[in-house]
Amino acid sequence: MSPCVCIECGAPNRQLYKKFEGGTIQLSQCECCKAVSDKYVEYDEVVLLLDAILLRVQAYRHLIFNHCLSTWLLTVFAVVLLFCEAYAKLRASVLHSADSILVQVHFHTLLFQSSIEFLIAVGATYCIAMCTVTTPRVSASDIFKTLVISSFGKLSSVSALIWNEDFYPWISMATVLPAQTQACRAVLNIGLLGAMMLVATQNGLVMMSSHVLNRSRVALLELWYELFM
Repeated sequence: MSPCVCIECGAPNRQLYKKFEGGTIQLSQCECCKAVSDKYVEYDEVVLLLDAILLRVQAYRHLIFNHCLSTWLLTVFAVVLLFCEAYAKLRASVLHSADSILVQVHFHTLLFQSSIEFLIAVGATYCIAMCTVTTPRVSASDIFKTLVISSFGKLSSVSALIWNEDFYPWISMATVLPAQTQACRAVLNIGLLGAMMLVATQNGLVMMSSHVLNRSRVALLELWYELFM
């Protein structure tokens, strides 16, 4: 895998900038498209964040390939997203019990289900990409980073639960799916239609597995209730 890529065309680049004495830098030109390899090197992180929210492919390409995101920070963000997802599912569930222990058990089973669904999403996206996209640089860690970064919309969509639980699935889809599409375009260097088909297939597989996991989770909850309640 190349250490960095051009954010405009996705081509591997040997360096993003040249550093001179005194701390001044000169941005490098892409060897393929002749554009500036990565303008975000000089940009503030707030601008980068805003461009990611605005679904710019260049911003996602910079975050995935050229930005130094620590594994610890990425893992913490993934865990926070999983907690948000589990909490949203708990609020939307039909379980309304005054028993705090039962609610906690239900939440932890939902958290485990959300974790399995995310791993299925990573695996499905990686397998589809390997079978359909001819790119030498993609890896499982790239896909993991792609799906974590593009799921930031789940943080804002959780606020919909304050007003109405019915809004959450729609707001989540409206924020996460476009971001995943743009992020897949960035990491796989494919067109919009191909990325939309990939995201749709991946989410379809996750939804099918979710139905199976839901039935298993309900059966486990019923067994736990009979044994300990």
